Amino acid sequence: MDPIFHIPPIPKIETLDRRILSDPSFKEDSVREEIIAPLLRQLGYSTYGQFRVKRSTPLIHPYVSIGSKKRKINIYPDYLLLSGEENILVALDAKDPSEDIFNPDHLSQAYTYAVHREVKAPYYGLCNGHKLALYRTADMSQSPYLEYDLLKLSESWETFFMTLNPASLAKDISQKLKKDFGLHLQAMGFTEKVSNTFLDVPFLHIGKTGDQEYTIGAGPKFEDQVYCCSFDFNEAVLTTALETFPKWLSLQLKKILCEAEAPAMVQIPSNEYPLTINIEARLCPETVEIENEIFRPLIASKVWI
Repeated sequence: MDPIFHIPPIPKIETLDRRILSDPSFKEDSVREEIIAPLLRQLGYSTYGQFRVKRSTPLIHPYVSIGSKKRKINIYPDYLLLSGEENILVALDAKDPSEDIFNPDHLSQAYTYAVHREVKAPYYGLCNGHKLALYRTADMSQSPYLEYDLLKLSESWETFFMTLNPASLAKDISQKLKKDFGLHLQAMGFTEKVSNTFLDVPFLHIGKTGDQEYTIGAGPKFEDQVYCCSFDFNEAVLTTALETFPKWLSLQLKKILCEAEAPAMVQIPSNEYPLTINIEARLCPETVEIENEIFRPLIASKVWI
């Protein structure tokens, strides 16, 4: 389903006087502090938790190979945006407002960060305060995958947030790279009669798929391979899961889900309330097909922490 997130307010970067971007003293470090940092916080990235920001990460190896050439790494990437400990989503680099982020040299530099053996990010981006451009590493194209005018961000904030918040990026990447765990269990001979226990499942978002029907996604690891997995909940099991949060947050999430029209998805503020839950679940009796995606959910019967 296409997720609809509970969208936070837009950060007040639009209130910046456009003239400040022409001030010689407003340089790359100002772009990082006054523009990129507020954006990342509002998108849901933090210095800790599931979705993290690593700043100015030193790349251990001094060279990276691109084809038959070796290019020296002279500057560290300003931001690496991570999901979990290892899965790097984006290598993001800041530029002075006077710099053209579409300059081939800048694109080449950012691409070099993304393909570095210590990074391997599927996306890389550049931001000069005026614009933010995001590229797919696999495309090897000088045309951006996404481009936003940051001083007109109110016109596209909903799309910006829904596309670049970490849960959406992580899901987008996982759908492209990971197999469905329900189908994997089916292939191994498991049936809906077999109860399975999943420990320490990240509780990061809740999807509403129908009337009193809900789901969360996870990435269980089995035999050194990470899979996609959907856990479906009824109202009673979801209520038990929500009780693991502080009461005020549990009530807020219930209200949002009650008012939302399916299909919808609500992101939990996991950077403030990082949480994993244990789930007992069985395979859904049937496979599900949505927009050419085939998977077999697991039906949760019990949750606990």
